[in-house]
Amino acid sequence: MPRSKAFHWAGGSLQLDRHGPPDADATVVLVHGAGGYGRMFAPLAAGLADAGHEVLAPDLPGYGLSTAPGGAIEYGAWKQALLATLRPLSRLTRGLRVPVRWFTHMQRMSRDPALTALVCADPLGGGNRVPLGLLASLFDTAPALEPEQFQRCPVLMLHPACDDWTPVAISDRSFQRLAAPGQRVLLEACGHFPIEHPGLDQLRDALLPFVQRIAGQLQANH
Repeated sequence: MPRSKAFHWAGGSLQLDRHGPPDADATVVLVHGAGGYGRMFAPLAAGLADAGHEVLAPDLPGYGLSTAPGGAIEYGAWKQALLATLRPLSRLTRGLRVPVRWFTHMQRMSRDPALTALVCADPLGGGNRVPLGLLASLFDTAPALEPEQFQRCPVLMLHPACDDWTPVAISDRSFQRLAAPGQRVLLEACGHFPIEHPGLDQLRDALLPFVQRIAGQLQANH
């Protein structure tokens, strides 16, 4: 049987099943969907625990033994509940350094295999080890302003057209919401690390006039 624990959260309580040794090298988090709850993962969790891994299986708000007011039974609250479940774990492990390639698609760094291999092997870059706290902060950090509120300066988005790491469609989601004036330039034939032509020429041809225009505006204001 798992070790079960409940703790207060957002006017209700969160139920968490823990399996396996708490000092294991790896912790697996099993997240159920609508209609499920953490204890349903018990057979899978038992197998992972027998292999020496710690397993966390929370009941998300509104399911299993987790209680919550009606406003907390929605997808955004589920994400916050998971963060509340994982935050104590991250405090214990956030200083642990792991290879950056474990949680990034380093093989998508560029369209040039030799350059990608070089970046991946560079101990100052893609071959680096970073604290787990960095990964935790990516899920727990909000922008200072939403795009609809940003009007401080014009924005130039220079985006590789063939970026397999961060596809254009993902960046467009924020760019299209900007309140500030925006200019969007796709760099033809370029991957995430842009080294290809004509994309590099397009980068230069868009960036230099943009910076010069901003500099001129700043001088005029002073």
